[in-house]
Amino acid sequence: AGIFQSEKDEKTIEKVLSLPLFASLEGARIYKEYPYFDETLESNGIIDLLIVRERRIDIVDYKLKNIDDRAYREQLETYRRNVARLFGAEKEIHTYLLSILDARVEEV
Repeated sequence: AGIFQSEKDEKTIEKVLSLPLFASLEGARIYKEYPYFDETLESNGIIDLLIVRERRIDIVDYKLKNIDDRAYREQLETYRRNVARLFGAEKEIHTYLLSILDARVEEV
């Protein structure tokens, strides 16, 4: 099983990485565990995955399974606001919730 705990884990990761969201990463800057400070809320946080392209930014928040909690959508809105401030509002910003166990992604 290599670096994975089991063959099942390896297959789960392969399914996640085969999602269309990850199809074209060429030329993108990829930031994992990207820290930020929200001046409005005077709080900080960490964005799981930030994919920055020339004209577009994808923000991905990982969840083990359930991605239907309303609080997650509010969390992504905070991420969106901070990314727009940090990287410039002229870029198109998309936010996603990713269920790792279900290998399912939903744009929010």
